[in-house]
Parts: sequence; structure tokens; C-alpha cells
Amino acid sequence: MRLRRIGEPAVGHCEHMSARFRPSLFTTVRPLEFRKRCFSPAMSRLWQRSIVAQHDGLALVDVSFRKELQSEFVRQSIKALELVQQHDPRRYSRIREAFDWVVHMELVDLKAQYWRWPAACILDFSRFPFHKSPDAVLILLAASLVHEATHALLFRRGISHTRSTYIEVERICCLEEARFAGHVNPRLRTGYFERRFKAAELERAYHAAPRMSLSILLRRWSESRRMSNEALQATAAPPRS
Repeated sequence: MRLRRIGEPAVGHCEHMSARFRPSLFTTVRPLEFRKRCFSPAMSRLWQRSIVAQHDGLALVDVSFRKELQSEFVRQSIKALELVQQHDPRRYSRIREAFDWVVHMELVDLKAQYWRWPAACILDFSRFPFHKSPDAVLILLAASLVHEATHALLFRRGISHTRSTYIEVERICCLEEARFAGHVNPRLRTGYFERRFKAAELERAYHAAPRMSLSILLRRWSESRRMSNEALQATAAPPRS
């Protein structure tokens, strides 16, 4: 199965997909998506109390354990949004249409994730290693926003993220990442997509996720609390003479 590229004229195959997958209460990937929708009002209230900045109508929220990264999360997220707006206004408009929230929160083995309810891009910000290569990682962060906004666009077109569509949806989202990255730096037009889209790895991760998600998330929370405590202790420690 092959879905059309974003931005290409509508053709029969995508229209066929749209007819088959209509967004509704029941167009969910897994039970987790149903629970997200049920708890969406409560989540929105929590996020409303945790807003740390606003940018062009988007609320930046921090509900992570890594509060020492909060100012960096805000600064780099705004820079990433501005990077997309500067180099790719069309995909920036997609981001603005897709999300009400950009949220710093621990994730299960992911850097970023699209939530339909509430409409958000979730970022596990500590997984973006800005200390190693700030410019390259800024492009990766911006490309992640483009990737997740493409998930939102496909869902609005009626294309659900299901077992049968998963690989093709990820292929389209990675293609959109690569096209954006090529706007920022023409050298990234070669090889970026191949590095980001690895079908076999995605397939394995998809089938492993239901069995491993809770245990991985618990480990992730524990790791984040430990790293946050270590950072606070290092900050509070008196300088050595």
C-alpha cells in the first residue's frame, strides 16, 4: 500500500484511504489512544497550569521531571519553531494548525510523539543532545516538529495510524522531515531520509511496544528523576578550593 506524498495532487489511492479511515471515537491505534481521548480534558487542565512560555499561539508546557532543563527546553523549542518558519513557511503553517501545545514530558523510547487529544507535540527534550552538536540537533528538533505535524495532517485526512498503515505513514512523515531539512541545509538532501526511515527497525518497535511500554516508561521516569537530582546536587555543591 502506498499513500500519496504530501503536497501532491489528490489521486485515487489516497482518496480511497480517506474513505476507509474516517476520524471518529473509534479510529484509534491502540487502547492507549482511547484513554488519551477520555482523559483529554484533565490533561488540558494540567498542562494549562504548567505553561512556561507562549510562542505564536503555541503553549510551551513542562510536565517532565527534568526541571533543570526547563529554560533550555523553552529556548531551543522557540528557536526550532523559528527555524521552520524561516526556511519552510508551508510546513510551519502545518505545525501551527496541528498543535495547541508543545509539551516537555518523558516518553517511551521516543524523542517526540503526536497526541491527537489534546492536540500536542510531546518532546522528551533530554533525548536531544544539544551539548554534542547544537546546530545539527536544532535541525533535528525542528524536523521532529514537522514529522509529528505530518501525523496530524494525515489523521485529519482520514488516514489512521494502524497496523496496516504504520510503515507507510512513518515513511511519509520521514520524507517530510527530509524535505524540511533540505530547505535548511541543501547538503541534507542526500542521506537524511535513509538515516531516519528504517522500516525493519520500525516494524520491530511497533510489535514490541505493547509488551514493553509500561516497563520502559517506569525506567524512563526513574532515570529522569535520578538525573534531575544529580543536576540539582551538582548545582548546590560548594565549589572546590
